Amino acid sequence: MRRLLTVLVSLLLAAATLAMAEPRSVLVVLSENEGVYREAAEALIRALEKGTPGMQAAVRIVPLSALLRETGQSDPGLIVPVGTRAAQAVAALELPVPVLNTLIPSQVYKKIVRAQGVRDRRTFSAVFLDQPLARQLRLIQLLLPRHKRIGVVLSGESVESAETLQAAASRFGFQLRWEAIDDQDQLLAALQRVLADSDVLLTLPDPIVLNRETAQAVLLTSYRYQDPVIAYSQAYVSAGALAAVHTTPAQVGRQTGELIRSWLAGKDLPPPQFPQYCDVSVNYHVARSLGLDIPGEPMLLEKLREAESAP
Repeated sequence: MRRLLTVLVSLLLAAATLAMAEPRSVLVVLSENEGVYREAAEALIRALEKGTPGMQAAVRIVPLSALLRETGQSDPGLIVPVGTRAAQAVAALELPVPVLNTLIPSQVYKKIVRAQGVRDRRTFSAVFLDQPLARQLRLIQLLLPRHKRIGVVLSGESVESAETLQAAASRFGFQLRWEAIDDQDQLLAALQRVLADSDVLLTLPDPIVLNRETAQAVLLTSYRYQDPVIAYSQAYVSAGALAAVHTTPAQVGRQTGELIRSWLAGKDLPPPQFPQYCDVSVNYHVARSLGLDIPGEPMLLEKLREAESAP
C-alpha cells in the first residue's frame, strides 16, 4: 500500500564559516513520492550526510500534495523541487525563497523562466537531467569517428535549440541536418528525410519526437537506413539505440546535495547546470548488426571525462 511520507532529517554539514545558532531549513518537494523522485531525494540526503560537523540543517522531504501546507506553516530557507511537476508548482507560487530545481530537462526550466518572468539565477537555479550538447557530440566522435553528418528532428518543444545545436555541431566538425515538426503526425516523413541525408541520428528529450508511442518507429526506421541512434537514456539503448550518455536520478541527487551543502555554507546558488556525473550505455547487439566495432563502456566514459577535464 502506497504511503505518502513526510521526512524530517537533521544533518550536521560542513561550513566554510562559523556554525549558525539555528539550523537552516531545506524543503525538498517530490513530484511523486516514489520511483526516480524518491531515488534522487535519497541520494541528495546521502550527499548531505557526507559533510563534516559544523552546520546544522533541517531537511524536510514532502510529496507535492503537501507543498501548500508546508509553505504555509513555515518559511523554508531553500526549496528543492524534484521533477517537472514539482518545479512548475513551486514556480507558480512565486515565493520569496531561493529555489534549486532538480531532475528536470533544461527545456522545462527555460519554459518556467519565460512563463514566470525574468528571475535572478542566483535564487532560481537548477540541476538538469539532460546532457550538455558537447558531451553528446563527443560521444559520437568516440563511437563513430567517420560519421560526420548528424540528423535531428525537433518540435515546438525543442526547436529553439536548433541554433545552439548548429553551432555546437560546427565546432566539433559535424554537418547538421535537421527538420522541425508541428505534431507527431509529421514525424515519420520528417525522420525519413533527415535519415536519407545523415550518418547518425541524435535524439533529444523532446516528448513529441521521442516517446513511448514513437520510440519503436524511430528506432526501426533509423535501422532500415542503417543510421545508428544516439539516445539520451539507458532505456532507449535497451530498446535499440546504439548508445547514450545519461545521468541517473541518484547522480542528479548527489550533485544537488553537494550544491545544497555549498548553499548552507553561505554561498549563492550557482547558475543552472547540466549533470556533472554521467554513465555511458552501449547496445553491442545493435553495434554488431551495423558492423560497428565499439570500445567498452568504461573506456568510453573515461575518454569523455578526459576530454571534459582538458584545458
